[in-house]
Amino acid sequence: MKLATPYGPLHLDKNRQAVINVFYGQLFTKAGKLATKTVGEIPGVDQTFGGTFSTKTPPPDATSRNA
Repeated sequence: MKLATPYGPLHLDKNRQAVINVFYGQLFTKAGKLATKTVGEIPGVDQTFGGTFSTKTPPPDATSRNA
């Protein structure tokens, strides 16, 4: 399945999980008010976040850290 979304193309992988481009931003003040701007894009992000998470890694929680 492929969908056109406001954030760009989205498709489902073999596990029926979404794969989409992710945009990251920066907070800053503009005229004394909080504002945001897009800094970059990471293409094709899947459920493993590029291999960071797998069936062998513990699920993320408030106290876990990724070395």
